[in-house]
Amino acid sequence: MMATENRREFLLVFSAAVFLGLLSITFVLIWVLQYREGLAWDGALAEFNWHPVLIVTGFIFLHGIAIIVYRLPWTWQCSKLTMKFIHAGLHLVAFICAVIAMVAVFDFHNGGKIPNMYSLHSWLGLTALILYCLQLVLGVGMFLIPITPVTWRAAFMPLHVFGGLSLFGSVIAVALMGITEKLIFGLNNPKYKDLPPEAIFTNVLGLLLVVFGILILWIATRPSWKRPSDQILHTLHTNGGDPKPALSCGIMSDKSELKAELERKKQRLAQIREEKKRKEEERKKKEADQLKDAAIQQEESDLEKKRRDAEALLQSMGITSDVPVVPPPTSPTANTPSEAGSQDSDGAAGPRTLHWDSDPSTLQLHSESELGRTTPKLGMAKVTQVDFPPRETVSYTKETQTPVMTQQKEEEEEEEEIVPPQPVVETPIEKLDQKEEEEAAIHELTEEEKLQILHSEEFVNFFDHSTRIIERALSEHVDLFFDYSGRDLEEKEGEIQAGAKLSLNRQFMDERWSKHRTVTCLDWSPQYPELLLASYNNNEDAPHEPDGVALVWNMKYKKATPEYVFHCQSAVMSAAFAKFHPNVVVGGTYSGQIVLWDNRSNKRTPVQRTPLSAAAHTHPVYCVNVVGTQNAHNLISISTDGKMCSWSLDMLSQPQDSMELVFKQSKAVAVTSMSFPLGDVNNFVVGSEDGSVYMSCRHGSKAGISEMFEGHHGPITGIHCHTAAGPLDFSHLFVTSSFDWTVKLWSTKNNKPLYSFEDNSDYVYDVMWSPIHPALFACVDGVGHLDLWNLNNDTEVPTASSTVQGNPALNRVRWAPSGREIAVGDSDGQVLVYDVGEQIAVPRNDEWTRFVHTLAEINENRDDAEELAAQRLAA
Repeated sequence: MMATENRREFLLVFSAAVFLGLLSITFVLIWVLQYREGLAWDGALAEFNWHPVLIVTGFIFLHGIAIIVYRLPWTWQCSKLTMKFIHAGLHLVAFICAVIAMVAVFDFHNGGKIPNMYSLHSWLGLTALILYCLQLVLGVGMFLIPITPVTWRAAFMPLHVFGGLSLFGSVIAVALMGITEKLIFGLNNPKYKDLPPEAIFTNVLGLLLVVFGILILWIATRPSWKRPSDQILHTLHTNGGDPKPALSCGIMSDKSELKAELERKKQRLAQIREEKKRKEEERKKKEADQLKDAAIQQEESDLEKKRRDAEALLQSMGITSDVPVVPPPTSPTANTPSEAGSQDSDGAAGPRTLHWDSDPSTLQLHSESELGRTTPKLGMAKVTQVDFPPRETVSYTKETQTPVMTQQKEEEEEEEEIVPPQPVVETPIEKLDQKEEEEAAIHELTEEEKLQILHSEEFVNFFDHSTRIIERALSEHVDLFFDYSGRDLEEKEGEIQAGAKLSLNRQFMDERWSKHRTVTCLDWSPQYPELLLASYNNNEDAPHEPDGVALVWNMKYKKATPEYVFHCQSAVMSAAFAKFHPNVVVGGTYSGQIVLWDNRSNKRTPVQRTPLSAAAHTHPVYCVNVVGTQNAHNLISISTDGKMCSWSLDMLSQPQDSMELVFKQSKAVAVTSMSFPLGDVNNFVVGSEDGSVYMSCRHGSKAGISEMFEGHHGPITGIHCHTAAGPLDFSHLFVTSSFDWTVKLWSTKNNKPLYSFEDNSDYVYDVMWSPIHPALFACVDGVGHLDLWNLNNDTEVPTASSTVQGNPALNRVRWAPSGREIAVGDSDGQVLVYDVGEQIAVPRNDEWTRFVHTLAEINENRDDAEELAAQRLAA
């Protein structure tokens, strides 16, 4: 039995060990999610991150808990066999976690073509895993198989204990080596020796693992905390005939004191409840008495008034009472027999007077003899009969009243006397409610209070939200005279056919924010298809306005103002909606900073931005893109000095990874555009100022630029990979636009262009594939032309073309995700959205196979041209 002091000391050490173990698991999760690439099973770095998480969770934490599970006092009531199964089960789960962690490492190395088993950490780690498996198998064979001799178990026990503790310490040591190795290899700029925040964080993680291991070893080797033998436990169980374990006597005494304390508290609570209930009943009784007294007083006042009215009525009829004093009222049951007897004995009825009973509706008649007076002599008198109409009683209640209309003849009936309604006497509760309503009268605000409300955050949010809704409603235009019979369509048939291919839908321009600015980038929202993002550079005519502006336009409502306005102090050269973050907008600036705006914030300025340091960008950023999956994604940015950075949207203080794009150890590539193939987050193509296209890779042994494509004779302005998903894969295709007035079609399988489109007469500023049609792409040039090319129809001239009024330079083109609308931005700050006709935008079922034949024909013509050119050179 463990003494009380030893028990408290054990609980303190055990709680500290569990806390440090759980804290270590939390630290390793924060490390891989915050500083690394997250968690995924895709063969990239995110898959490798499973290794430290599973090692710390299973191979260290569960391993340590399994070692000390025998020493937990509250498990001593369990049988020894049950504890063996719990011990073996925890070790088995730890072994499975370690195996999965090793599989993640080997899978990552094989995917990135990285050699396996080359470091001391890998050697020791695999050795520890093999010995752990051997320890687990031998433990199960020795202690869980009943046929194993007892002498073998006794001989193997010291070796089993020593091996388990040694392996536990070795696992922690190997984990520390792995953490150090990962920091040395993974931290490039700044390096591990510079002690960045990630290095400090992981060093603390290592310290936590060391302290956790020390506490586990201390618990496992302390003799006074050892589990008692089965004989002692059996004696304690049978001592005193108590079926409950005698081992927990100290615990039971504590429990009995706790139960007594709980009983006392329950009794005190019961007394408080009874006292409160008694006071509540007294209060209700007092209020009821008050209401009853008020009702009685009101009833007595009503009786007095009714008596006075009755006497006045009798006097008006000529009936008067000669009795000066009315006798006290008597009940009908008490006076009726005597009166009947006196009448019968007299034989004649004398004059009678009215006698009021307590009930106002009951009248008692008394003779003069009964009142002690002499009977007067009787005589004849003329009786005049007068009819009085019944008096109408008007009462009022708090319910809805409807007047009862009676038809009366004005000439025949006299004017009826209108009796004024009796005032309704209010109860004390009604008077109290009326008083509260009078006190709650409207309070007129002062000027200071009005200003305080106008500047409050709650009012600003309400006003901003309400004005957007009202503006949407006022901007809606509905054709009230639309004829559904179709007669209007006959008159407009020519107009419809003329604009069926490409028709202007919306034109976005804001006098303050977009006029005299150049549109630098466009992007459609992946979550809300009606929202269009446009970025702009500086306005030279307004030096006091912000240099960079990003506006979010709404296609759903026909309003002339943007849905959101964002700006910063540097020209915005690229912008995009952040995938998987529907409220965040990303921008790349001329100064090299990456900025984030959040539409949930009331501020128009960025909520986050990257530092202006050598660790990040210091040149203009023309390319930003969010790639990856919901749980593992990164922001990729490239500046014109060839530096590529990978960022986490949750932390922009420093890039997670950076790389200099250099071709064959020569000067850096001046990147102007970037595009990722469909479904690929590792490989990408970039266009440069020297007119070349480069194939690049983010990870693996070939990280950096791997191949160059030559063909343009001027800087490349736009590049886009084939993104239309279908039965055939064309992800190897991409198109480029250039200052050399051409658009070229490329394949990653060939470093020469497949075809050159030379229909333009000015700089071609941007190009983009259709997201749904395999053979359709769009391009814009410097004289206001928007051209749509369907390669299955013609490769010499565009399938559809439109010219913007005023011939401004069209800088950017962007297809909507539906493929039915296309947006263009020009040098005057306008954003134009065109509807693409269904016959062009929507692909037919055979477009994919037709495009295969088109590509085959293009390759054949290119081979013939090269052969002809070679013959001419030879001649």
